[in-house]
Amino acid sequence: FRFLDLPTELRVMIYEFLPYQTIHHTLNIPTATTSNPNSKKQDPTQITLVSKGIPVQLLATCKKIRNEAQKYLEPKLSQLKTQTPRIIVDAQDISCLCDNDGILSRLF
Repeated sequence: FRFLDLPTELRVMIYEFLPYQTIHHTLNIPTATTSNPNSKKQDPTQITLVSKGIPVQLLATCKKIRNEAQKYLEPKLSQLKTQTPRIIVDAQDISCLCDNDGILSRLF
């Protein structure tokens, strides 16, 4: 079936019930210990950034759907902007974030 063949009321219900998605972005970061052949730890540090989103691809399908869905998705997107992303890192690798030469000190 074609989505646009549905009555507007049903399409609006679909826009309102679009689920939030949890997105995991995993980075493998080489550390000083991984470049040292005498080190016991040979794996790079793995950091996972966890964020939430909604499927905005729907807005790119056509102008009519964009115009209909935009007013229902914008409040959700505004709410997501205020949420802090989460970081997952193994406890033994936390120093790669916080050290003087760690990732966070390079970013800020």
